Amino acid sequence: MEKLLHNQVAFVTGAGSGIGRAVAIKLAQNGGKIALVDLHKENVEEVKKQIEEIGSEALVLEANVSQPTEVKNCYQKTIDQWGRLDVVFANAGINGEVTPIEDMEPKDWDLTKFILTERNRFYNRDGVPPVPVIKEKRTGSRTSLGERENRPC
Repeated sequence: MEKLLHNQVAFVTGAGSGIGRAVAIKLAQNGGKIALVDLHKENVEEVKKQIEEIGSEALVLEANVSQPTEVKNCYQKTIDQWGRLDVVFANAGINGEVTPIEDMEPKDWDLTKFILTERNRFYNRDGVPPVPVIKEKRTGSRTSLGERENRPC
């Protein structure tokens, strides 16, 4: 039986832990090739091993999602590796300082808000990969954690 994502390529940010890790593994179990993006490469090395044990492929990429150039470079490396991009799961985010919000420093709160809101604007803007790649194929989707639904391109 052919898997749902056979030969499709997924780009998952925050893939080193939690929801991002779980999504990356589930996509691989369904036949996807996974670009594992995290702030620290070492966070996704174990996930890569798990994906390869499943029989799929994974690419380890390091990026700070608050830096659009780093994300663009990761998109390009993904496309260079597999020649396509079908799914984007924009999951990376931060919690700032792990402290009650009333005790959080303004600079930490500002960074938290920026990452959690601006990353969605960046990932879903025309002209930024993967939007042109997915639109050209007229298939694919992009999902940002916290959105109510995924959006076809």
